[in-house]
This record gives sequence, structure tokens and C-alpha cells, in this order.
Amino acid sequence: MFLIIGYHNEKAIEHFVKVLAEQKQADADKYHFLNLSDVETATDVQVSYDADDLLVKIDDRQFDFANYHAIYARCLYQTPADKAHVLRMVNFIFLMHNYLEFCDKVVVNRPCAGNSNYTKLHHVTKLQAYGFSVPETYIFGSGTRAKHVMQPNGDWISKGTSSIRTRAVELDEKLYAELYQLNHVPSLFQRHIRGYDVRLHLLGSQPLALKIESPNVDYRYNTSGNQYQRVDIPPDLLKKCIDYCREEELLFAGIDFKVTPTGEWVMLEINNTPGYNFFDTKMNYAISMALFDFLSQTPDQLAPFRREPAATKTFIPPERRTMS
Repeated sequence: MFLIIGYHNEKAIEHFVKVLAEQKQADADKYHFLNLSDVETATDVQVSYDADDLLVKIDDRQFDFANYHAIYARCLYQTPADKAHVLRMVNFIFLMHNYLEFCDKVVVNRPCAGNSNYTKLHHVTKLQAYGFSVPETYIFGSGTRAKHVMQPNGDWISKGTSSIRTRAVELDEKLYAELYQLNHVPSLFQRHIRGYDVRLHLLGSQPLALKIESPNVDYRYNTSGNQYQRVDIPPDLLKKCIDYCREEELLFAGIDFKVTPTGEWVMLEINNTPGYNFFDTKMNYAISMALFDFLSQTPDQLAPFRREPAATKTFIPPERRTMS
């Protein structure tokens, strides 16, 4: 049995739970859903940890983590409607993050897995060092310095510097005139890679890739002119993606490419908490079905994806600890 953790109204969780309810009714006994919204509104929330595992009670519902061999978690904090519950939610999500980071279960994905993506420039540098082709990338904190490198000729894209979702836009004359504001708030710029987009969802070693042709700089917006079709990833590139994600403990990743007219695959980023629902609808729910199948595997089948609990690998072993 596996456990889903997240808010019922967070788009990826909402999508996954809905698809399972509609497509996997006969397999409803294979998973439980710990709805973080219930933690906020519950009259009684109890958390305990004994020799077996974590035990969470939310009013009359009980989640014994000893029963779960795999967990799909999106513990993305939402501000409670009742501000009196802020501390409860912060503490509960903090506890979940700690548990998910260090437990020996199969976790999709651990909170720190692939966390270089939280700082885009560091992330791109890390991908390049691993051997991926990436766009020329800068963070500018000076309008004058930015103008020494870039011109408003369609060769540059403006993005946010962090993992917070932002719309990617072309550096045109209007935006170029605003570069003086970089003196107050730095921003990230990338070389504009021409070609079509590919979003690869990698689940373990299973690839599910979608080609997107769009008239827009950022295909996620104004989607009426987009065209979608399944696509294969070049074998050598796929192996490199699998190896990278294995090192980062990313069991489920959303990987973005641009493919140039000459056939070069340029990596934009590897998302460590992929909001996959949009792509899933274009792929007849293949991603949700693959995620369900992955999480539903037996403990023996999932053994290659497990890791030893942190307590067995600590630098200071128990015999060196002089305080109880």
C-alpha cells in the first residue's frame, strides 16, 4: 500500500487523486490519501512515533506509516484560512519534511532531492558540469552590465531566478528600457533557444515525453495554438537523465528541453516537484497511470529505490555519543 500526502486542492494532487478515483476504482485499497486540508480543519490531530513507525491521527482517521512502503508527497505549504492554525500547519509540514527526508521508505520525492533547482543559475551550472547542453545564462544586478551583454533583438529570454513559477518572456524594446530596475532586484536571463519544446517526465527509468510546438515563447500560456505529440528521447541523453536523477534521488522528475532546428537537445531544467497534470491530460493520463503502477509495486520490486535510514549512516555512531 502507498500513501499520498498533499492538499486536496493543489493541482497535481487534485489531478492524481481524481484520476485514480475515476480510472482505478477497483484498486482503491492500494492507497490512502492524507489530505493536509484535513489537518488544518480537524478538531484533534495527534502525531506519535514508536518503535515501528510514525502514527498520525486526524480526528477519527488514522495513518500508520508502518503500513506504507511508498509515499507520493507534495507538502507545499498553503496559508490556512483560519490564521489561528498557521503554527499547527507549519509544525505538521515541518515534521512531514523531516520524516520524508530521512525515512527508509520509497519517497517520491524527498524534500531535498534535486534541490539545486531552487536557485536557477546554480542549477544550470550543475547541469552543464554533468555534461548536458544548456543555454548561456546570467543573473544581472546592474542594468549597465546587462546592456553590455544583451540587446533587444530576440536573442534573450527573461526568467525568475528561483523555483517560483514565472512567465518566460522575450527581451524586447519595452523590457530593455526597464533594465535599470535590475539595480534593485536582480533577474535571470538566458539565451533564446529556437526550436520546439519537449517535456520529459521520468519515473524511475521510465520515460514519458511530450513534444510541444508553439508560436509562443512560453508554451504554457496562450495554449490555443500549441500542438502536442509523444516523442522518443535519444538513448544516450535518456541514460544521462536517468543517471543524474538517480544521483539526485529524483524518482519522479519533469525535464524540459528545447530541440533546435539542427537537432541539438538543450536542457532548460529538471523540475524536482513536477506539476505534471497539464501534460498528463495531453497524454491520456499515461503519467498518472505510470505513477500509480510505480507506487503500487511490491516492497521487493521497489527495493532498488530504497535507501538505508540516515541513522545507520551517521558520522557520529552511538558509541561516541556521551549524552542520553
